[in-house]
Amino acid sequence: MDRIKLLLDICNISFTEKDGNLHFDLCPLCKVKSKSYVVGSVGYICEECAAGSISINEFFGRLGMELDESSDDFAEQAASSLEAIFDPQVNKGITTGYSSLNKRTGGLLPGHLYILAAETGMGKSVFASNLVINAITDGNIKCSYLDLENGEKVNTKRFISIHGNMPVRMFEDPSKVTYAQQIAETLEGTLIQRDFTKLEKYIGNRSGIDMATVIGKIINQDAQNGARLFVVDPLENFEMRTDDHNAIAKVVEHFKNLAIQLNVAIIILHHIKKAERMATKMLDDISSPPPTKYRIPALGDIIGSSKITNKATDVWTIVRQKDDPVLERKGYMLLRVLKAREDRPGESGDVLFNMNLETLKIKESAPVLSAEQMAKIYRIEKTEVRL
Repeated sequence: MDRIKLLLDICNISFTEKDGNLHFDLCPLCKVKSKSYVVGSVGYICEECAAGSISINEFFGRLGMELDESSDDFAEQAASSLEAIFDPQVNKGITTGYSSLNKRTGGLLPGHLYILAAETGMGKSVFASNLVINAITDGNIKCSYLDLENGEKVNTKRFISIHGNMPVRMFEDPSKVTYAQQIAETLEGTLIQRDFTKLEKYIGNRSGIDMATVIGKIINQDAQNGARLFVVDPLENFEMRTDDHNAIAKVVEHFKNLAIQLNVAIIILHHIKKAERMATKMLDDISSPPPTKYRIPALGDIIGSSKITNKATDVWTIVRQKDDPVLERKGYMLLRVLKAREDRPGESGDVLFNMNLETLKIKESAPVLSAEQMAKIYRIEKTEVRL
């Protein structure tokens, strides 16, 4: 009865309690004077709204509320939740495909929302695509990639190149179409790919939380069909006004709640502020101390800053030496874990990678070391391109 009274208070419905019954001056549904009242688990309302009685759940359902009948007692709650907490199949992180990153983060954890942030051109989409392919091939995980920016051709080439170790330039050779098709067929049933032209049909002119709600329904459908890892690319496209950070934060919170409800991992790609707007020092090399060239972003560099990063459960950033004059160094990458809900003390927040510029395949390039160790011994061998 206490919970019923609490919900009625929340719904701003006046009532009086007499002889164990809750009496209303007006029917809560139609606001017509009535002798309606609530008794135990059965609700009585006026004849215009229902003939006879309806269940208490239907009663509150018509008011847009739900009666929570689960226990509030901690010991009883723990008894039911501990079984799920200790179930490795339910809570096991999805492999990233990179041993050091898995060790640092526990993998891509169900119920977590990840923000993967970087400047334009650093390789966010390519890195996220590698995570997807690794989850499929190494973890047997079904994935869904929702691209709000690019068309089908961009994603087709990217996933085939990464999965098949196929140089992008081979797409210029019509004789390779059969080979590319064979690579694509190996992803059947494991990768759902929705490009912008497909998503636009569902989204229409929606933006902000309205757009996120539509995308959330698509994610929910894919989750029901077995997908456990989702990528949404990019966050900026949810708002017509990129300076409306409060609205963007609501979008982030929406997807975080969705990840928790569906027990899936969701990655959202996002931009950081332009380097010239920041006082942050740049680096000559991602593994070296200053002076100036490549900047490793901090939480404050992310567009929307705390209003976004506080809502996300985990925040990663990447920087790549894309402008290096030496060709084999253009693929050097560093990922820094800026925020992790389930932090692992003693583990470094930096992981080094090398992206093959021909195939877009990203490999872990060195063990996780301290900044001082990296500056001294960081070396990466040239990646061979297998045709």
